[in-house]
Amino acid sequence: MWGVSVERPPSLFAGVQEPDAGPPPDPRRELIGAARELCARGLTVSSLGNASVRAGSRIWITPTRVVAAELEDAQIVALDLSGARRGGGVPSCELPLHLEIYRRWPRTGAVVHTHSPCAVAWSHRGLALSHPTEELRYHGLSCIPCAAPAPAATAELARAAAEALRHGPVALLASHGVVARAASLRHAIELCALAEQQARIEWLLLVVAALGDGPSAARPGVHPQAARGAAQT
Repeated sequence: MWGVSVERPPSLFAGVQEPDAGPPPDPRRELIGAARELCARGLTVSSLGNASVRAGSRIWITPTRVVAAELEDAQIVALDLSGARRGGGVPSCELPLHLEIYRRWPRTGAVVHTHSPCAVAWSHRGLALSHPTEELRYHGLSCIPCAAPAPAATAELARAAAEALRHGPVALLASHGVVARAASLRHAIELCALAEQQARIEWLLLVVAALGDGPSAARPGVHPQAARGAAQT
């Protein structure tokens, strides 16, 4: 951009190290802050969505049906890797999704599941977010895949999501939402925000194409060269 060629890393988060700020943060406070941030940024609403963090053999996850603004430390649920509760309230109904991701990727430090509007709407199409954008390229991604349809809060959904996450750290859940896995809660949140941003762009490109105010290349999935070739035939 601006006539300057900039070399970008293969991934925004590649090689990122968390600053040494003394003792690790309280996972309960981290999750409460994350839940409130997700609502504030429009990535979820009410008590929809969930988040978890892992440290060693212990997992902490947000509880079911508690609005973010009302979350308290004692409601954050502590579990072992088998899913057995070790304290706190009643875990999110999407606990199987989180456990499956931690099982498949043992180095994962956090999982976030959101219900942001543009991404949810796109997920009802059952298609990946794949239009080439600076947003995807900057994060080292070629697309954001969409998992196979599966009922919410089931082992079937957990397996479908994990299969989609084999292709990258963030995926759509068909007719449902977004899920991301990352080394930290901060990175997982930003990946969910990326999915919403990409979905917003792809919806706008469809609108532009439908209005006829731009080239057919504006349609997500249509390469500019292919569009120009079709226009000349």
